[in-house]
Amino acid sequence: RKRIHPEEMVVLPVPIGRYLISAGSLNDHYNLIGVRKETADICTDKWLFHQNLHHAGLRDINCNLITAGKTEKINPQFPGIIKPRYGAGSRSVQMLSNAGEWKEFADMMPFEEDFVMEDLVSGTEYGIDGMVLNGKFMFILARKKIITPPPYRQCVGYLSVNVNDENSLLLSRLSGFMCKLVKTIKMNNGILHADIIDDGEKTFVIEMSARPSGHRLHDEFTP
Repeated sequence: RKRIHPEEMVVLPVPIGRYLISAGSLNDHYNLIGVRKETADICTDKWLFHQNLHHAGLRDINCNLITAGKTEKINPQFPGIIKPRYGAGSRSVQMLSNAGEWKEFADMMPFEEDFVMEDLVSGTEYGIDGMVLNGKFMFILARKKIITPPPYRQCVGYLSVNVNDENSLLLSRLSGFMCKLVKTIKMNNGILHADIIDDGEKTFVIEMSARPSGHRLHDEFTP
């Protein structure tokens, strides 16, 4: 292996989100421990993420890709959630309840980016913190989300889920589901965060990324 001299090294500052693939590419190139480019690509592309998990039976919903501006090719189902294909922090996420709201959205197109539209899933939303060591998922924390009313789905508060008998079935279900997700996206070593919906019987993943939670929540909940 070629020795790297300090003068040959560089720290590349990039925004989080889609550019998590930068970290994956560096890990691949230098054979470092951490997220791989393939995994980072799946985590930061909502369409690719859906396809991988849908084929594995872990995301049983309808999801349509809206290529920049081409809304005429979509036959939307209502209610549905529309969001940018690439993006984080709930940017531009909106619930559409009927054909009139879809028309309002379509009239604003073309945006210079792709969107996805998928079925609305009901249940309680949670943020999950965890890590993967040698392919094994390790549960750190679940946070119950306080979400604004439709049409915009914005989180305005969090309540940590205590580890006790009352929550044991929920935490067991969430942990088991996360183990399946980790295996599907080929996550091996690193920190991860996921947004999950659970209705008491079935668990659904909104998205997952190989990074700590956003908004510096880890400083508040899991320092």
